[in-house]
Amino acid sequence: MKYILLIIAIVACVNFSDAQNCQKLFCQQGALSPCNSDIYNGGGGAPKKVETASTLICPSQYYCGNNPFQNASNPDSPLKVCLPLANVGQRCIQSSISCIPGLTCYPAAAPESREEVRVIEEEVTLPSASIYTCQITHSATVGEKCSVNTDCVSYPTGLLCDPEKKVCVPLINSKKPTDCTSQVHCKPNEYCNQTTNCLPRLAIGADCTELPSSCAINSVCAANLNNANSSCVALFSRSNGQPCTTIDATFGAIVDSCDISQNTYCSYSAINTSYICQQPPAPVTTSNCSQDACSSSEVCTCTADNSGGVCISQLPTDASSCKTKASAYFDCLAQYNCFSENAYIPRSCGFVNCKAKLCDYMGACHSKDPSSSCFTGTDNFATIGFCGSMVPGSSSITMPSMILMIVTLIIGTILF
Repeated sequence: MKYILLIIAIVACVNFSDAQNCQKLFCQQGALSPCNSDIYNGGGGAPKKVETASTLICPSQYYCGNNPFQNASNPDSPLKVCLPLANVGQRCIQSSISCIPGLTCYPAAAPESREEVRVIEEEVTLPSASIYTCQITHSATVGEKCSVNTDCVSYPTGLLCDPEKKVCVPLINSKKPTDCTSQVHCKPNEYCNQTTNCLPRLAIGADCTELPSSCAINSVCAANLNNANSSCVALFSRSNGQPCTTIDATFGAIVDSCDISQNTYCSYSAINTSYICQQPPAPVTTSNCSQDACSSSEVCTCTADNSGGVCISQLPTDASSCKTKASAYFDCLAQYNCFSENAYIPRSCGFVNCKAKLCDYMGACHSKDPSSSCFTGTDNFATIGFCGSMVPGSSSITMPSMILMIVTLIIGTILF
């Protein structure tokens, strides 16, 4: 989840610039185009021979990386160009996001033992463990099958692969017998309570005052209507004026305890000095939001066609569809006992059982993004990476040299 959240946050940083320093946005054509930004990493420095006041964003199937053909004999070529995102087994750059969404540039840290290095080398058919490649990692939760430690969620801080049983087990540094010290040590349908035991998650209506994270995955802990305690309530179930809880957005999309189909969202009320369900402020119509402030549910966005900026709503285009798709996705996670945090990773429980519903949810609940013109073809946040044509296959292991060969082939197509 954190991976996709980073994508959303980076895009926001690139396009929702400060009104006094609004950059022009230019979507590049594709491979080897000069760039200083992409959908995944944000800014990367101005390329040579290009207007430095512009933001040059790579299309969705590329990232902005160091030009492999920039050298002393070709000093005027751009420092950074758009390069294809790498698939399973292909070489990647650890310092930036250069893998297809859902994959990890491995190793993220030094392997713990030479034996694990040997196993990894056999899996990706590489001659050296020092080469970073895109791999499927962190797909298994506690009790699920694994081959190496990096198969397990939150390794090396949460779980590790038991060398004999070949299942993910909690990594707990405690002399006392205990089930957990964090949520990752428990199964998805359990929560880690304050006395370090894994207990069944609470049903709708149960008191969650002591630990708000104890509710079932398709519900949320919110303040009661008639007392100071809190109870587990269904997603999107609270009405206008009722107390609510804000939720960490999953994959950058809307998740709310308020009924968004009735145009109510959970936000802070200065009058009530608490969070309540309320309607968003009226949208602002302006052709220059660098001077005219947008509403609190909008952002001032500058484009190549409008340097003054326009106000873009951050609310879903179709809130009723968002509510339906989001509910279906979280119900699926609860039904199959899956975590949401790693549902975008191939082989994970959420990916195997709920991928279609996840992608429907992303498509329905994402707000309009100002860099949508920078997506390749019909791509959007609901189709890139694990939801789209770039989904990594289980038999896609490729030698690292392939990525350079792909770039070379593209150059040949462009030149000839």
